[in-house]
Amino acid sequence: MGSFKVLMLAFISIVISSFPVNAQSDFQKDGMLHGSGAISMGLMRDGVQNVYVSGYLEYFPEERVSLRGDGYYFVDGISDFRPLDMNHQVYAGALFHLPSEKIDPYIGFQPGIAISRRTDSIIDVSGELIPSTQSFNPLTSAVVGFNYWGGKHFSLFAEVRFTRGIHLANSWPKYLDELKFSFGLAFQIAANKKKNAR
Repeated sequence: MGSFKVLMLAFISIVISSFPVNAQSDFQKDGMLHGSGAISMGLMRDGVQNVYVSGYLEYFPEERVSLRGDGYYFVDGISDFRPLDMNHQVYAGALFHLPSEKIDPYIGFQPGIAISRRTDSIIDVSGELIPSTQSFNPLTSAVVGFNYWGGKHFSLFAEVRFTRGIHLANSWPKYLDELKFSFGLAFQIAANKKKNAR
C-alpha cells in the first residue's frame, strides 16, 4: 500500500510539472465544456466506507458560474459494516467559481436522487423473511473543491461533497448522509465559436 501511494504521488507530480506555466492564458472558461471520470471514496455514519465510480459534465455559461451534472455508481462497501448493497446517485446544480488564474476554487449546491437498497431483510407479520427493496430517495448536497488548469485540454480537480438524505423502503430508514472525496484528471473543450484566448 505504501508503494502504491508513492507511485500515485510521483504520477501526480509528473502530470503537474508537464503542464506549461502559462497554459491558463490559452483559453477562457466562458462557453467551455468540462468533464471528468474518477474513483470516489465515501464516508457514512457508523464507520461505513464506500467506493464509487464517479463522473461529471459541466458547462460554463460565464466565467464565474457553471452548470454541472454528476453521477456516482456504487461499486461496494469496503468497511466491515456494509448496510447498503446499492447506492447509485445523480446530481444537478450550479457551481460558483472564485476569481482565479491557474487554480479555480468553487463551491456549489446540487440536489439529487439516490437509487438505494439495504443489505438486510425484514420479517413481515406472517413471519416470512422479505428482502429489502430498492427505492428512489431525494438528496441534497453541497460541494467544495478546485480545478487546476494545467493545459489547454486537460486539468486536475479535487473536491469534497457532503450529501444528506434518507433511504426509505420496506425496511427501516437508513441515513444516506455521506462525505465523498474525489480527485482526478479532467478534460475541457471550447463549446462556442469565440476565440479560445484570454
